[in-house]
Amino acid sequence: MKNSLARYDGEMKPHHHIINLDTNEILDIDPSEIGSFQIPEKIKQFNLDSISINFFVHSKAILSRFEELKASRLKKSNY
Repeated sequence: MKNSLARYDGEMKPHHHIINLDTNEILDIDPSEIGSFQIPEKIKQFNLDSISINFFVHSKAILSRFEELKASRLKKSNY
């Protein structure tokens, strides 16, 4: 994460995160929203204590503006 700071999570129940790389906002996700998945074979050699899933995302509005600027620059370079 850009400009990483120490963060402390007040949520003590198991949960996952959405981490917005543009705004540094962190949102909690309940494990029931993730669904089930296969545990990789490599993990099975260990005693699994817990699972934490982080989704690193960019804001759609920021990405759309970036794509518009990129398209505009490409259009100008073709002249």
